[in-house]
Amino acid sequence: MAKLNPYYGLCPLVDHKNFIGISKDVERGHVLVTQGKNIAIKYKLSNQKQIQSWRTKDKFTSPVLFDKNEDKYIAVFNQTTLRLWSQDGTENLDKIKKYKFAKPIYTAINIIDTTYIIFENGNIFTLKDALDQRKDLDLTDIIDMNNEKIVDIRYISVENNVYISLIVKTTSTLNCLLVSFPNNFPGTSYLRIEPKRNNLNLAGYTFCLMYHKYLYFLTLWSDGHLYSYLVAGPRNQETQDNSTENFGTVFANIESISCKQDVAMTSLGSDHIAIYGADCNQEGASIIIYNMQFKISQSKQPFKMFSNINKIWCIDNTLLLCSGQHLAVIPFEINSEQLSQLVGSHKIDVEDLDVQHVYTLEKWDIDEENDYKQLIPAKIRENVLHWLNQGLSEMATCDMLIPSYIENSDIEAIENSLDYFKDISEESLVKILIYLIENYLSYDDQGVPKRNNLVEKVLSLPFTNIFLLPHIKTNLIITTTLVLVKYISSLFSSDECLLGLNNVQTHARLIEWGCVILDGNYQKLLLTRDSAVHDTLKEFQHIVQEHLLGLSDLQSAEPVISDFAKKKYVSVNKENTNVNYSV
Repeated sequence: MAKLNPYYGLCPLVDHKNFIGISKDVERGHVLVTQGKNIAIKYKLSNQKQIQSWRTKDKFTSPVLFDKNEDKYIAVFNQTTLRLWSQDGTENLDKIKKYKFAKPIYTAINIIDTTYIIFENGNIFTLKDALDQRKDLDLTDIIDMNNEKIVDIRYISVENNVYISLIVKTTSTLNCLLVSFPNNFPGTSYLRIEPKRNNLNLAGYTFCLMYHKYLYFLTLWSDGHLYSYLVAGPRNQETQDNSTENFGTVFANIESISCKQDVAMTSLGSDHIAIYGADCNQEGASIIIYNMQFKISQSKQPFKMFSNINKIWCIDNTLLLCSGQHLAVIPFEINSEQLSQLVGSHKIDVEDLDVQHVYTLEKWDIDEENDYKQLIPAKIRENVLHWLNQGLSEMATCDMLIPSYIENSDIEAIENSLDYFKDISEESLVKILIYLIENYLSYDDQGVPKRNNLVEKVLSLPFTNIFLLPHIKTNLIITTTLVLVKYISSLFSSDECLLGLNNVQTHARLIEWGCVILDGNYQKLLLTRDSAVHDTLKEFQHIVQEHLLGLSDLQSAEPVISDFAKKKYVSVNKENTNVNYSV
């Protein structure tokens, strides 16, 4: 079970925009924070104390790192020079020896005790090779320096193999240049993938190791879909077919974080990733631990303020990120037996004396898979199976299909979707309802909408008021609102029931719809001076009052009916005692 513990502030941020990064120190429980262009500080996480600091008149252009092979600290300055210094009390770095390079350096990173120097043209060398062969390095451009620029990196190590992703920005899109360094560093290989989806933005990306042997590069998109690209590991049909997209296939749908803004992602070891972004309710921010094995969010930590950052750091069992004007530290735990702790304890202690009944179910001549496919209407079968096989839930599949059916005016597919799907989101219900009202409703001479089976099918489906209200507010214009109120009023006046509901359930569902529609359009209705709006609302008010009077009569009769049901004696009214015929 993964768990995020309460966070605390490590230090204030001097300059949020120029914050360079964080790295692991040689001492456990300590981190190196490169605050800005001219200062770096060593902190102890347990008590948030400043242990040591370094300053320079030059500019830091990489985080300060500790290289175990050299037993020294290292950083890049002004994008062209390296400096190495010891762990003594050195504070001013301006007098430290410089190592200058012919090409600009993008940054330096540390992976499994080895420091790598990444040049802006895409070349990557170990620190040792960069220093020993400084004047003889082959710095031939890997990327097109005229049209491309490195804007971010991600990296991971798996069984002593190192994998680095260079996020390269072009004039129109982002590319990922995957660089792998096999064991013992005999050579490098480059693989370019182009994550691009129509009208969608790339929100986040990271590496993730699954089942301790499959390495994936993950891309998260603005529609919440998480795509996975198999980088290393045994390849077969069950693991990955990268040919379906040039950047992998749909792996899951992230709903705990809003992906409309950029999100920050990082790996937390095997089968887990951390995701930071705007809260799904658009209030503040949240960080979650997402379980890749079970495809669920296991732990969530809210923040009052959202910071538009693209990176979080994982050091030991701690996450660090910029939150507001402070550097936040979030300890986390990942324990074993995640599934049993997630869904509750399902382990049954069986005693030796208990009789155990073991059943074997034979399929005989029944092809269950074909029967399942036959339940899906033929019109939508291919599309539904495509998205279900990608791992999407029924609700997510419906959300993917409904907009395309509406765009193509495929009324038969919409009707089949309403009949087949049992879990339809409130957003899809509103979209279908608006489409039907604007295109398929007819009216009588008095302007009252006539009965429509599809509209009533939508109105009969269950929904949650809280989730429906935002879509009603956003998507329902005043004219559509009036038509819908008139339609509900006519249903109240008729004696017919909605599909699959009895009379009481029909009235309850119509009341729910009426309340949500009026709540969602309260300000629009209040500010309008249109007489047609006032007439419609008065008619609706009259119908509601009539039903309230009926309920009041039933309420007054309830005690007598209750006594009859209990076979109790009902006393005669004293005023009618002398009347021969009285009840």
